[in-house]
Amino acid sequence: MVPVNPLVQATQLSAELLRIRSERRLKASAVAEALGWSGSKVSRYETHKTGVTVGDVERLLDYYDVHGAERARLLTLAHGTQIKAWWEDYDGDFLPGQAEMIGFEQGAETIQAWQPDTIPDLLQTDGYAEAVIASYADVASLPPVAVPRLVRLRQHRKRVLNRKPAPAITMLIDEAVLHRPAGGNEVMRQQLERLAGWGEELGCLTVRVLPHGSPARLASGPFTVFGFGGAPGLPDVVSIEHMRGVEFCRSEEDAWFYLLAFGRMAAAALDTRASRSLILKAAREYD
Repeated sequence: MVPVNPLVQATQLSAELLRIRSERRLKASAVAEALGWSGSKVSRYETHKTGVTVGDVERLLDYYDVHGAERARLLTLAHGTQIKAWWEDYDGDFLPGQAEMIGFEQGAETIQAWQPDTIPDLLQTDGYAEAVIASYADVASLPPVAVPRLVRLRQHRKRVLNRKPAPAITMLIDEAVLHRPAGGNEVMRQQLERLAGWGEELGCLTVRVLPHGSPARLASGPFTVFGFGGAPGLPDVVSIEHMRGVEFCRSEEDAWFYLLAFGRMAAAALDTRASRSLILKAAREYD
């Protein structure tokens, strides 16, 4: 059973509250006035800009006359939003959007990621992760004490690979990543050998490499599409990583665009067997 994820629960609950009010053709301001709330409170709940309490959800469901199984489902979501997420322990170490990205990552049913710059975070060894994180110290004012904490965070994130049921994960990596050293030859050799091993050992994981010179390669930075199996109120979410944090695209049109781009590059990528051979060949170059 997938652990309760407060971010995913809150996102779903907000969308469901908006849907119910819209179906009843009620203005948010009118609902707020009827419940004696400030004018923007309902809208803030529906856009997930304010954390919602279980008591307020009950009052909204009373006002909307929602009962039975639907009420029980929505209250279960409301209770789920009150649980503390493990990644909140790292709150002081996040760039804008990173905590939300991890929340989606830990709750998704499918993860499709394109990475043209580094080995994907979920597949990094400790040595490689330390080298990558430390490389940002000069431009991000990152204190040395933060590096081991961020390495532990990446270790913790890897637990999703062994979750039951595990998400279906497809990692698409640019070939240049295999030849971009981080941490020295031994670190790179161990990283690439481990990457090839994970691709074989984990049934939930598919690792494929987009070879040099492929015309399908798009001028795009790293992005990830998180899917939630069509759950009510949970459309696909796209996260786009950059040096100062993470941004999100949440519309169906944006998700379709990024899935189309991912599909185009995936169609031109090597299959899993050829990708593994290329990764191991690159690893031998670091002997």
